[in-house]
Formats: sequence, structure tokens, C-alpha cells
Amino acid sequence: MINQLLYIAGPPGAGKSTLARELTAGWDRVLLRAHPVPHSQLKHPASGRVVGLELGVPRDSFPGTDALAMDIGPRALTFLSAQMVPFAMGEGARLATRPFLGGLVQAGVRVTFVHLSAPQSLLDERWRARGGKQNPAWRKGAATRALRMADWAHVTPGAELVEVEAQCSLAGQAATVRDAFPLVELGD
Repeated sequence: MINQLLYIAGPPGAGKSTLARELTAGWDRVLLRAHPVPHSQLKHPASGRVVGLELGVPRDSFPGTDALAMDIGPRALTFLSAQMVPFAMGEGARLATRPFLGGLVQAGVRVTFVHLSAPQSLLDERWRARGGKQNPAWRKGAATRALRMADWAHVTPGAELVEVEAQCSLAGQAATVRDAFPLVELGD
């Protein structure tokens, strides 16, 4: 079983994938796209040892867990229960659910939930720049779901909530996450 999970959620366009890429920059990764739970093994570049897993699939649009099947939650929970690495991480809406995150907490996994928030004006600007096609009501619903999960993490024993503002610099965002979740550091 993994010891810790870092999970990043927030409204569409907040920068979840960008933050996840920043946190794992410099790590070697092996993408296992055809696995029943698509993920990357994160390897320390010096030792080559697998030290973590990143759930989901890296791609230009809808990366992370949002590219996974709608019914991935139970498989991902079973998969992480069988892994012997210190940590896993994920980002996006697909696994930002009480059954998945709560199941890990119940199994004794420390869950650090990062809520990446942004003012609506910034989200709208990014949405337009990316040529977004999502319905505004869907975008609002996704933001509300992420906020509800942040509320859950705030009051759930075994879970920790880390609030990060999207308008903060990327380096500042990463530093805030690393303060709460130091395993994301490469170390020596």
C-alpha cells in the first residue's frame, strides 16, 4: 500500500496539470498507458528507483486523471492498495471523489488534498486562450465539486487540505505544496 497520496483539484483552467508537471520536473518517468489503471512510474534520476506513481495520462488536453474511464475509482483504489512505493499523486476531477479519497484514508493512507483556486476572471481568460469548449454551467459545477472536496479534506481525519492560489507564481505554488508534501522533493 502507498503511504501518502497527493491530489490536486480545482476548477477547469486553474493550472492543475501545470502544477503537477512542475512538482515532478526532473524525475524520470515510465508511462504505462495500457495498464488497467494508466499511470506513470516516477523514478529518481540518480538511482533509477521507483519512488512514486502519478495516476492518469499526460497529454495536451484533459491530462491527468480526467483522461481515465468514468468507472476508474474502484480499480484505482485496488491498484494503489497493492503498490509498494512511498507515494502516489494525481490531478483532475475524475478521482477527486469521496469514495476514492475516503477509501484511501480508511486504509491508512495520508491524503494531502491541494485545492488550486483562481478568480473567475482568470479562469475565463485561460478558457478563452485555450479555445475551451466546455459549457459554462459544467465549468461552474466542476469548480463546485472541487470546493466540496476541499471542504471534505478540511474536516476529515487522515486528510490534509492545502489551499493554493492560481495567481501565485508557479514556483510559489510548488513551494506551498512541497512544504506540506516533502516527498515531492528529489533530494540528493
